[in-house]
Amino acid sequence: VLDFDNRYWRLAEDCIGAEIQFEFNGQQYIICLPNFDFEKLDGFGHPQPTTRDTKIGLNWLETKRVEGDNYGSEYYHNPKTKTVLKFSCNRLIIRSKFPITAAQARKAKKELPAWKQLFGDWLEASEYTDLEDDGVKVEQTDNIQAYYLPTAKPKTSRRIKSKDQPVSSITVSMHNGFTAPSLDKALQLTSTGQTPPGYYQQIVSALKYFHRKEYRQCVLDAATAFEMALIQMLDTRLSHLSSDEKKLIEDKYRQIVGLSDGLRKLGCEVPSDADIRQKLAEPRNSAIHKGKIVSKNEAQEALQFAKDFIYSNFPL
Repeated sequence: VLDFDNRYWRLAEDCIGAEIQFEFNGQQYIICLPNFDFEKLDGFGHPQPTTRDTKIGLNWLETKRVEGDNYGSEYYHNPKTKTVLKFSCNRLIIRSKFPITAAQARKAKKELPAWKQLFGDWLEASEYTDLEDDGVKVEQTDNIQAYYLPTAKPKTSRRIKSKDQPVSSITVSMHNGFTAPSLDKALQLTSTGQTPPGYYQQIVSALKYFHRKEYRQCVLDAATAFEMALIQMLDTRLSHLSSDEKKLIEDKYRQIVGLSDGLRKLGCEVPSDADIRQKLAEPRNSAIHKGKIVSKNEAQEALQFAKDFIYSNFPL
C-alpha cells in the first residue's frame, strides 16, 4: 500500500478495476485499481470500492474503512447504467507481477517509496498537472452586512441590502481523469529511474504556485523554467563543438534575452524579444528588483507562455 499523502489521482472510466503493469529497477509490478459496488452506497449515494474481480488480495479493504482512507472514492457516475465514470484516490495497491522471494520482497519495499515520488513527478510533467490541486476555487469579495436598529425598538432589526451586494461563489473544475494510456506513459518514463528535466520540474512548480495564488513565485519559476529550456536548446545546438568553443558562446549569450538572441542567430526558432520581455523578463525583473506585486493575469500569461514553449520544443 503506497500512500501519496497530499497528491491525489483522479482517474477515468478505463481505470476501473484495471491492472497496470510497470517495471522498476529490474522488478515487475502491477498497480491494482478497485471496482465499485453499487449495492453498497454510502450516505451520499456514492458506490463503494470493492476488491471483487480484482487482483487485490487484502481483506481489510472489504471491512470498515478508516477515516481518511482514500484508496478509492467515486467522483462521478452514471446512475442509470450504474457505471463509475471518474474516481479519485491517494493510495495505490502495488503487487509483484510474479511470485518473488523474501529478498526480492524486501528490495521492493525499500525501493517503491522512491518510485512513488518519481511516478508522481513524471505524471505531473507529462500531463502538465498539479496532483495537489483539488479543483475547487473560491471567488470571494468583501461582504459587509448592515442592519438598521430602530431607536424605539432596539431589539428589532432590519437587514439593509443593496442591488450590487457582493456575493461569494465556489467554482468546481472537474478534472477529466487520467486514462490508462496516460498512466502507462508516465510509468514508462519512471522506469528509467531518472527525474524529469529541470525545466519540467520548474514549470510544474510554477503551476502549483499559481493554484495557491502565489503569483510572484509563479512568475519567477515560469521564467526560470523558460531560461533552463533555452540553455538546454543552446547546449544541444552546440553539441558538436569542443567544451572551450561552447564556453565562448555560452559566456557571451546569457540570461533569457541573451540566450534567445544567440539561439536566433544560430537558426533556432524562439519567441520574439518583445514577447519574451513583455510576458516573462519584465514581470520577473519587476518582481525581483522593484518588489512589484504580480497580478493573476500577469502570472497566468507568464505561465502559459513558458509552458507552451517547453512542451512544444521538448515533448515527452
